[in-house]
Amino acid sequence: MKFLSLSLSVLFACSSVIAQSKKIDPAAATAQFPDAMAIWLERRTEVNLTWDKGVIGVTQDEHEDLLFTKDESGNIAGKNSVYLSYFYNLKDWDAHTLLPDGKKIKVTNSTTHSRSSYIFYDDSKETEFLYPAVVKGARGITNVKYEITDAHLLAPFYFENYFPLSSGVISVTFPEEIEVNYIIKGNKDIVQVKKEKRKGKTTLTFEATNVPATNFYADAPSSSYFLTHVIFYIEKVKSKEGEMQPYLGTTKNLADYYYSHIKELDMNGGAEVKEVTDSLIKGITDPVAKAKSIYKFVQQSVRYIAFEEGMGGFVPRNPELICTRRYGDCKDKAALLVAMLRRAGLTAHFTWIGSRELPYDYTEVPLPVTDDHMICALEMNGRFIFMDATDSYIPFDVPASHIQGKEAFIITGPGQFKIERVPIPDAAYSVFSDTTYLSLENKTLKGKIRIHTTGYETNDLMHRLEVKTGKAREDFLQSYCYRGNNKIVIKDMKVEVDTLSNSALVTAEFNLPDYAKYLGNEVYLNLNLSKPYSGMEIDFPKRKIPVEHEFNSVMRHVVVLQLTDGYIVTALPQVKDYNNNVWGVTMNCIQSGSNLYYTREFQNKSLYLYPSSFQDWNKVLEHLFPVYKQSIILSK
Repeated sequence: MKFLSLSLSVLFACSSVIAQSKKIDPAAATAQFPDAMAIWLERRTEVNLTWDKGVIGVTQDEHEDLLFTKDESGNIAGKNSVYLSYFYNLKDWDAHTLLPDGKKIKVTNSTTHSRSSYIFYDDSKETEFLYPAVVKGARGITNVKYEITDAHLLAPFYFENYFPLSSGVISVTFPEEIEVNYIIKGNKDIVQVKKEKRKGKTTLTFEATNVPATNFYADAPSSSYFLTHVIFYIEKVKSKEGEMQPYLGTTKNLADYYYSHIKELDMNGGAEVKEVTDSLIKGITDPVAKAKSIYKFVQQSVRYIAFEEGMGGFVPRNPELICTRRYGDCKDKAALLVAMLRRAGLTAHFTWIGSRELPYDYTEVPLPVTDDHMICALEMNGRFIFMDATDSYIPFDVPASHIQGKEAFIITGPGQFKIERVPIPDAAYSVFSDTTYLSLENKTLKGKIRIHTTGYETNDLMHRLEVKTGKAREDFLQSYCYRGNNKIVIKDMKVEVDTLSNSALVTAEFNLPDYAKYLGNEVYLNLNLSKPYSGMEIDFPKRKIPVEHEFNSVMRHVVVLQLTDGYIVTALPQVKDYNNNVWGVTMNCIQSGSNLYYTREFQNKSLYLYPSSFQDWNKVLEHLFPVYKQSIILSK
């Protein structure tokens, strides 16, 4: 994620305007939000734009005032952070605790470390600190001053957060040589907008008051999808010749800005690019086969290492350098792909794209805040193939899961671009098929496990396994194969991967004692050895935040029970299919010869589940959960 979006969690306001801040009564705020662990009395940010002979300067002053309302508030809300990067140059900051008696205790201890980001801005750092001597009624106050080195990269301001907010204000002041515009996302009704002109300068002010806390959920998309925030940007600026010129706000402006980052690259490549490319496509005449060979090389032979510093957060390095040293970030891999594909006679383009961490489309928000990633778009047979070489397991012609459904901003030349929507593979592409072969021997269930995955399910499995070795890997596979209860003993676990079909097979054997219940000559056996979606009811209508699914998929659980020792089936569970527009489950339980087959198949049909669909989600679970309690009855 870009450094710009770090403002999601820590948003301040300007130290230069503290004297102008509203006087907010802590007692009144506590009465307004009596159950809150802490309350933002104020978050205030002031952005000041200057113009000097066509050069834009940007400073940003921030101030926050957090009231600790409980004795234990310090344990929950006592930590804070200040962020900095090449683009957000930290000029000064201070923080202190203001005790109820008026005494100030300054923060003197802090720790600074690199902040790992998703794609760009890995030179960003975070300075963490704790407010000292926090007690009920104390306040944590922080002031920060930044210089922003690129006026294209103004950060959004968020009004909602974990704690309620008494007053949130952002103001943007600019001279007559600059025009500023804005977009408000989320609940626009809570934001008041005011525009004032004074002494040749204009100030835009956005304010929200008495904003309740937001509930956050682990399965929700990133905060940008549901928190109210304002995105502001420079729309026009006067050139040093005195004419007002477009700056940002249209896709054409954005294309010009992005092209400036790649126009100086040597895309012809040097000796290494040419030699490697020629060796990869030697003897190959089919264009698709050429592309696959190049893609596989960049995926697997060029390590992904994010080490951006300064403008390296935006500008790719020359393909020859990347090919020679065999490592790079997403932009570097994209540049190498473009160069090698062009060397092979194919049409390839630099492509900016937002991961699913960001909710925006270029057609709606044509700004740098809309993306955090770069890939290569291969133009072939009248369509685009989106190639993301940062994922070592994604096959050719399949988009990485983190860019499904996103708009891709494809630079096809100077002043030329296309916007294309990345496809979303159907649920049938990603299948998790778990088959359990059971037999009942001496009151112990014995079985074999066969889990077959395809598509993104395979990608997910491989990514989890690649970072685990030894006991950690063993523990993960034990969890992956778990069923029944904690008395299960799983052994002989094996993983086989077929990279050509992007599928995997996990096999194991197990013993499960004391699971079947015996009553005279009858055996009661619950074939729901695993119970997917247990505890996943949505708290409707309380929850207002959407649910995010990593990908659409089909989950299939099959239990095959071999009838032995003279047992016959005398009662089967009552199962019934239930499907709606959101998702569904198909179930059946049948006997064929000496085997009993119990099948449950779930199909997820959407990447995002919005509140309007929460009831439909829950209705499927209402039909499913009673089935989980049912058993078959065997008798002799």
